[in-house]
Amino acid sequence: MSDIHQLSPQLLQILKFIQAFIHDQGYAPSVREIGKDAGISSTSTVHALLRKLENEGFLRRDPSKPRAMVVLNQRTDFSSDDRLPEVEKKPVTGHSEQPFFPDSYNKLPVVDDSAKNPNDTLNFHEDEELQKNDDTLVQSWLIPVNIVGNEPCFLMSMPDDSMINRQIYAGDLLLIHRQEIANSGDIVVGVIHNEVLIRTYFKGLRQVRLQAENDRVSVILTDHDELRIVGIIIGFVRMLSSS
Repeated sequence: MSDIHQLSPQLLQILKFIQAFIHDQGYAPSVREIGKDAGISSTSTVHALLRKLENEGFLRRDPSKPRAMVVLNQRTDFSSDDRLPEVEKKPVTGHSEQPFFPDSYNKLPVVDDSAKNPNDTLNFHEDEELQKNDDTLVQSWLIPVNIVGNEPCFLMSMPDDSMINRQIYAGDLLLIHRQEIANSGDIVVGVIHNEVLIRTYFKGLRQVRLQAENDRVSVILTDHDELRIVGIIIGFVRMLSSS
């Protein structure tokens, strides 16, 4: 491990920010949050600086998880002016250097399908965070990895009662595996002419059929190139009314 005093002011600022963020939040910051704090707009530049911190022995990251990183400062000789704050021991893990979140949960974004342009809202950046714009506020849920593993997933509220015969009702929170292809019989999240639809998917030779699981909702037939598949439903959560 290199001496902390050999780091550039920029690298030291990033290292301190990551450590303080983990201390306060219990999980590591995203690449964009690191870049915002350091005044860097390019995510590729931030990635390069993080790799340099790894190579110098100050940081450990899991490439399969965007937010899984740990600052390694136990063996570093800090002066009183540049000492990084110590991470409190977490009661669940009992280890100071290993935050509970990266190993046990995935932080999945919740898509707001009521945005003015849901087609854009469903686009993802390379650092696994949803595109944010003035029309959309992206929230997130922590989902145990034993449910979703490290697969690319997101959450979205069921917009209507078109799937009630499958026991999926308006307001249910859908767990969606992000993918662009589907098999016949899958329940898909699709976009047609900038409209988000949740339907059972059936592939034909010339067209696809989007079948509502509600006798009052019409079937949609469309050409293959008119439909963009965003993902398939792999589960859902229903909030019980408190009334």
